[in-house]
Amino acid sequence: MVLIKGQGATSNANGIKSYKMSDMNVDAWFTGNFVFEGTDLNQVIQSLNTYYNNRFVLAEDYQKTCKLTASFNKVPIEEVVEVLTLSCNLTVLNEKDRYVLK
Repeated sequence: MVLIKGQGATSNANGIKSYKMSDMNVDAWFTGNFVFEGTDLNQVIQSLNTYYNNRFVLAEDYQKTCKLTASFNKVPIEEVVEVLTLSCNLTVLNEKDRYVLK
């Protein structure tokens, strides 16, 4: 069986089955490669935090809705912050070792 991007596989006594993966960033925690296509900001933050060690936080009073379309390939965290703030019209507070987005 040959898998293409966006597919996964499972194996059991009955054989091997392929399936479409719902999260294109499933291995991004390891690769540092992220692709977001109209992805809700909450999900973007969750995905990014797997690679950037939980450095992004949405402020408790965050009320906006933002769908992000962007890709990142092992970029410095400062570049990610810039894309998020410009794309989603956010402000950022740099608190100790994390970025609070609001």
